Parts: sequence; C-alpha cells; structure tokens
Amino acid sequence: MSTAVDTIKERLTIVDVVSSYVQLEKAGRQFKARCPFHSEKTPSFYVSPDRNSFHCFGCQASGDIFSFVEKIEGVQFADALKLLADRAHVDLSAFRKGAQGEDKSLYEVLELATDFFEAKLHTSPEALQYLMSRGLTKETIQEFRIGYAKEAWHELETYLGNKGVRMEYAEKAGLIVKKNEGNGFYDRFRGRVMFPITNATGAVVGFSGRILPSVADGKEVAKYVNSPETDLYKKSKVLFGYDKAKRAIAEQNACIVVEGQMDLCMSHQAGTKHVVAVSGTALTFEHLRLIQRFTNTVLFCLDSDKAGIQALKRSAELAFAMQMEVKVIPLKDNKDPADLILSSATIWQSVTERPISLIEFLLEDMGKDGKTEEYSKRITKDLVPLIKTMTNTIEQALAVKKVSDKLGISDTAVWSAVKSARGVTDENSVAMQKNVSSQTAQKDRIMHIRELLLGAARSIASLDEMIHRELARIDEECGRAKGDSPPEEILSRFASVFEVSYGSDNPEKQEKSVKELLREYEKESIKEAVEHIMNTIKKTGGGEDDLKKVQALSIKLRGVSI
Repeated sequence: MSTAVDTIKERLTIVDVVSSYVQLEKAGRQFKARCPFHSEKTPSFYVSPDRNSFHCFGCQASGDIFSFVEKIEGVQFADALKLLADRAHVDLSAFRKGAQGEDKSLYEVLELATDFFEAKLHTSPEALQYLMSRGLTKETIQEFRIGYAKEAWHELETYLGNKGVRMEYAEKAGLIVKKNEGNGFYDRFRGRVMFPITNATGAVVGFSGRILPSVADGKEVAKYVNSPETDLYKKSKVLFGYDKAKRAIAEQNACIVVEGQMDLCMSHQAGTKHVVAVSGTALTFEHLRLIQRFTNTVLFCLDSDKAGIQALKRSAELAFAMQMEVKVIPLKDNKDPADLILSSATIWQSVTERPISLIEFLLEDMGKDGKTEEYSKRITKDLVPLIKTMTNTIEQALAVKKVSDKLGISDTAVWSAVKSARGVTDENSVAMQKNVSSQTAQKDRIMHIRELLLGAARSIASLDEMIHRELARIDEECGRAKGDSPPEEILSRFASVFEVSYGSDNPEKQEKSVKELLREYEKESIKEAVEHIMNTIKKTGGGEDDLKKVQALSIKLRGVSI
C-alpha cells in the first residue's frame, strides 16, 4: 500500500523542489548551484534527478526532498511533510490510520482560532482603532492576520466546541486553560489584540496577545501574553515574521532583528521586509540557525535601555560563536522601530541601510557619561570579553583596533587584555562546539576547490601551466605548504569531476570557471592564513609583524572579494 511519502515523491521531483529555492544550472545529467546552506561563490551543491537526491561537497549536506525542506525551512519532518503535501495536492487525512472523528489536528484548531480572532477584530471598533493609531493599515492587518480576543472567559472555548473540537485539543494548542479547581476550562487570551505566530512554512503555531490599554486601565496585568510551549510552538525555534521575511533576507543578504510584533509589521509596511522579531524571548542558537539559512549577517535593532544592551551583547556573543557578522542599527531618542516608522518611514529605511559595527555602537554607548577612567573600566569589564568571543578573526582585529584608537593605547595592550579575559557563556560554548563541523567543512572546501583546479589542469592542456603557477603563488603568499602532486589515476578522477561539474564542450565557459575557482581558492586560503596568525596572537600575544600580516591579508581579501 502506497504511503503519503511515496505519493508525494511520485508527484514532486528533487528538481521541482530545489529549483523553487535556488537557481539550478544543468551539469551533465545533474544540476548544480551555489549551496543554500553555506556561503560560497563557486557551486558545490549538486542535484541528481536519477537518484532524486541532493549533495553538497562543501558542507556535506545531503538527502531527499523531505530533508531538503526540513533543512532550508528549519522545520521538523511533520511540517516538511505537510508543506510538500500541500504542494503536491496530497490529502494527508486519506493516509491516517484510524478515524479521528470530531478531533481536529492542532494546526486545524489554531487555524480555526485565527479565523475567529480575525472576525472578532472587525466587531471591535476600539481594537481596530488602537491598531490604526499605532500606524497599521487595514492591508497590513489583513496580511499578518491580526485579530482580537474579547474580554470574555469562554467565548473561544464555546466557538471551538461548536466546531467539533475536543477541549483537550484546544488545551494542547495553548488556547484554553484548565481550571485549578473543579472541571472545565477558560480562554487564555482575553481583551487582547492577537498576533498569530507562524512557523517557517507559514502555518500558525501560537499567538502573542497585546492587552488593550482600556482593558488594562491601571490593572496589574501583563502587557503581552504568549502561547505556552506546545508540540507545535517551540519558542527557541520560532521567529515572528520569518516565513514572510526569508525571501527578502536572501535578497538583501542580511537579517534585521527587532523586539516586537508591531516593530516588524510596521517595517514590512514601510517596505523593509528582511526583518524578524524575537517577541519577548531571548535569541537562541536555533533562531540564528534559521537566519543563517539565508544570510550570515545579522543587524540588531533592540531597545537601547540597560536590559536591551545586555540582550544585544548576549545575542552578539552567540552570533559570533556561529561566525556571523554582527552590526547594529542605532535609533536615537530611545525610539523603537514602530514609533520611528510612524513618524518617518523614510528615516527608518535610511538607518537600516547604514548599520554600524557592534563595537562602534557599544563604545559610544559606554562613553555617554564622559568619565575617562570609568569608560576604560567599563570597556575592560564588558567590551573586551565580548571581543574575545569573536570567531571571525578579521572582525576581531578591527574591533581591537577601534578600542585601542578610542583609548589611545597600543593594539598589543588590548590584545593582552583580550587574551586574559573570561571565557564565553555556556550557551555560546555549545554553539561553538556545534560550529566545529562548519569550520572543518571550510577546510574540506579549500581542498575540494584545489582538486577541481588540478582536474581542470589535467583536462585543459592550454591552462595547465597557468593553473599550477597560480596555485603555487597563492600557496606561497598565504603560507600554505606545497602539496605533493597526486598520482595520475587521482588526477584523472579530478579531471572527470571537473568535466561533470563544468562541462567539457565549452572552452570559454571552462576558462571562466577556472578563474572563478582560483579567486575562491585564494579567498579561502587567505581566510585560513589569517586564522592561523590570529591563533598565534591569541596564544603568545604576537607582535607588530603579526598584526601587519593580518592587516595586509585583510586588505588583500577585500580585493579578491570584489
């Protein structure tokens, strides 16, 4: 008997699925592309229609249509199954074992609740007026499916019951709460504007409810109430607005992180759509992994109060541990994005296009009191340990330079302070351990590019001497040991891989590919060389010559990357 998985695979090929996320190029009987799971300029990601699978030679990711969707969307198998079933027009209920009668899936229950809250918003002029007073248009309210939960104890419970939903399901979805005494339930959300929280595929998994000012009216009630952790809603793995932002994140090659739903909705309305919101939870490793599917650059725009600065530093440490580039979008006068956009969407668009480095932002924030001695102490206590967590050695060197210039002391003195600073947090240590595989993959990536180039030299006689000369030059300038020439049979295999990857019937295209491979090899080799020198500096303190080498290589890297 055919399963749902079998039926979906019969209707969707690996090429169908992958090509909807990345641009594929024919390569013999296969297709190739730049890998969507790690940063690269030379394609090492291959799709095989014959095997109905994919494989990346750079980061070693591989699998079928389901594992591809799980990885690129950041979802579990059940969500990937639902997403692909919808695309293949496969009714999953036809494959369920046993009738569920009146029971609804959690997704269906949450969808019913979303429809209910949306309808109630349009019966509450006060709630609608509140949203519009904050600047939201009717179109944005509709796009994000914002609703309203009336100040009633059993309205949603009654509605779901009338729709055939068992209360156990509604409770499991986080919509109602069981009474402490006696039998029965009551609605979790009351008197609140309701923001549906969606997963990476756009399915509702929970809610965030903002109390109406008139309902609060001096009462001691929480400003926001969020759904509890459920089987579908894992707070550490869901970012508000991610499903609507991921395409823009890929296009902009950056992701803006804000705090609240209103900030995000207003930003989308203003045309800046590469934005996600943490929605009152701390940024986690899983959150950043979602962002890293589409970019390695994160731009923080969080509250500038004391708690906001602490959250920024914790989030930055975690991002550094994952080798991400971190910048800050500073907002003056302690405005949040929503308020700034309400006053001027043009200014918001302008500041998002001019982020500054984290260190530059914190140096300015720490210097507000103007006390030089206190300023130096704060940098030593708070900023230097943060610099130590940076795993991007070039960014770390630039941060040290900024601090030394600001304090008017030598780079060596700052490096010494960095070396003796405390270690990173436990959470970041875990993230760094998880990131070891990606660092190993980078070294494998260099070797893979070299093998392709050796294969090109073996395959294209006219480029043989040029390729070997350039490889020797790059290795010498980057301090790489000269490798022994592989045996003839190995070179023949490299040549076959190159021809399959780049074709054998277009010399002009082959030559262009070789030049791109050489640029990529040089770039990766420079990064490796900088990493080696920086490790030496961290262990021994280094000297002026080491710093000059890092600066020279950094300048060279920028030239190669252009």
